[in-house]
Amino acid sequence: MVNCAILVRGLLLITIIGNFGFIYLMLNENLGATPSSHFSLREQKETPISTTFSKLNQVVQDRQVNRISTIASSLSPNLIRVSALSSKDKAVITLNDDEVLHVGEDAGEEGRGIHIVTINQDCFLQGLLAFLKSIHPHRIIALCVRDEASFNLGEAVRMALIDMGSLKIGQLNWRDTWAMVAQIKMRQHAKDILGRSPDMEHWANPVMAAMDFQLQTAEEACSWATKQENFERSRFCSLYDGYGDVCNCESPKTLTFPESKPFPNLRNVPVVVIASENRGSYLLRTLTALLSSEGSNRERIIVSIDGTVTSEPEDVCRLLGIEVLHHSPTSDKNGRITQHYRFALTNVFGRYTDADYLIIIEEDLEAAPDFFRYFSATLPLLEKDPTLYCISAWNDQGYMHSSKDPTLLYRVETMPGLGWMLSRKLFKDELEPKWPGPDKLWDWDMWMRTDDIRKDRECIIPDVSRTFHFGSSGLNVNDYFQQLYFEKHRLNTDANAVVNVNNMVNKAYDDMLDKIILSSTTVIAEGSCENIVPDDIVADAPLVLYIAMSTPHDHDTWLQLAKCWKLWDLDVRGYHKGIFRFFYKEHPMTVVGTPFSPFSTHKPETQKLQASLKIQYTSTIQI
Repeated sequence: MVNCAILVRGLLLITIIGNFGFIYLMLNENLGATPSSHFSLREQKETPISTTFSKLNQVVQDRQVNRISTIASSLSPNLIRVSALSSKDKAVITLNDDEVLHVGEDAGEEGRGIHIVTINQDCFLQGLLAFLKSIHPHRIIALCVRDEASFNLGEAVRMALIDMGSLKIGQLNWRDTWAMVAQIKMRQHAKDILGRSPDMEHWANPVMAAMDFQLQTAEEACSWATKQENFERSRFCSLYDGYGDVCNCESPKTLTFPESKPFPNLRNVPVVVIASENRGSYLLRTLTALLSSEGSNRERIIVSIDGTVTSEPEDVCRLLGIEVLHHSPTSDKNGRITQHYRFALTNVFGRYTDADYLIIIEEDLEAAPDFFRYFSATLPLLEKDPTLYCISAWNDQGYMHSSKDPTLLYRVETMPGLGWMLSRKLFKDELEPKWPGPDKLWDWDMWMRTDDIRKDRECIIPDVSRTFHFGSSGLNVNDYFQQLYFEKHRLNTDANAVVNVNNMVNKAYDDMLDKIILSSTTVIAEGSCENIVPDDIVADAPLVLYIAMSTPHDHDTWLQLAKCWKLWDLDVRGYHKGIFRFFYKEHPMTVVGTPFSPFSTHKPETQKLQASLKIQYTSTIQI
């Protein structure tokens, strides 16, 4: 009997439409996405029987995940058989005739699409090492469709499967069945079967692809694998797929970061990274960006993982030498995340008793090279201005076409999150005592934006964001949503950018806005909102647009403009006393809600008010 743990990926991602599993997330990071979840099951004790199968259903970020462990005996010392069954009702993958994945109708919508299992041959032949990009080239994979997977299956995804040896994926249509087994980077070791649906109303018959694979050892290990200083990397890469250059033999990604002294006023400020237990590759990207940013202090970075079981994200932290907290999950859905946040903030403030401030960042955010420089420059504003309650690195309206100046700051009434700083006093005196309990399935950030919590205070944000949201899977996001609202955000790349903190306290900021508005050229969107800049205007000259806004909650006109201008349009964010600031065709733009905003008094009496819009505009999708 061969006693081993099998590396399994059985996670199905659902689009906003709900019926397409993004298989390319499991294939190759170079396709532009990062694997969302991997589970490595460690070595288990032998049992008297030849096969033991266990399936632990876990709900991670509101998604059902099959976590599977198996002990299997080989057909022969150097041969295993892998099969994948695709049908309307179920998807089944077997190893040596033992089921390692079974997704049936009881999985519902969560179980629809393509499922993948990857098999680490190191489990079968001890001593085999593979330090390879993404899914290691020697790994064997099995893929199968349950119900339907063709909807929105893009050309890039199909080509990736063809490169792996598929002959049938290009023909996959509505409600067809399809199964494949293959060995990565060895197209001759691949087999796939396609079942045709007779019509739009019916499913194809079940199909099964099965193939015997000759077990093989690697010709040689990576040259760096046997070096003592790479012990943790070697161990990590032998356990996990999907980490690209980290495990690349020819040019492994450096995990050594330049030494830099913390900025003086951030020396005692810890950073907590909020992480789930199933997105290790996301966490690696977040941590490497933080450690690469000038002023990073490894001793003050701590990761809080929502889960108590030793997991892949914890091994990521071990690889990088980062301390970990474990949160025992409570509540459900958004409530679970909210309880995790409270746990993390409470424990980190409790651990670092000398910290008056704390920076919070999520596992799917990439920090800018001046991330710590930005917070160092803006922290004094939070210290001296009682009308502020947070500093955020994120601008909800900061897209490539609507942000420009890395030195520019704004005041906003909506707490953006996505990389932010708060004070111990705010958390201990106000937030912690009132924090929603496990029975409340609330978003923590929406709760912080309520009037009772905000108390007319504001947050400082940059024009150009200091974080970039790259995560395309999670409770509140998928690949479609990521492409639509986050992919085209601008991230500052100037490590030496110095933000202008002058005139950012309450009264001074409003006085500055008065001057900006009075010096701006007034424009109006007539017929089309896509070209409202006068032909004769000076380059970079400031613009002002007065729109209808009769009450604090009258946002109809703004939301129409936001949709047209391809800004955040799902709700209203990033405003200050009824005004919105951003860049429009390289011009600083101020949109003033009239008559609600106190700045609407600057509107010339003869100036037409932008009210009910009859405008032509294109899709919100960022191009």
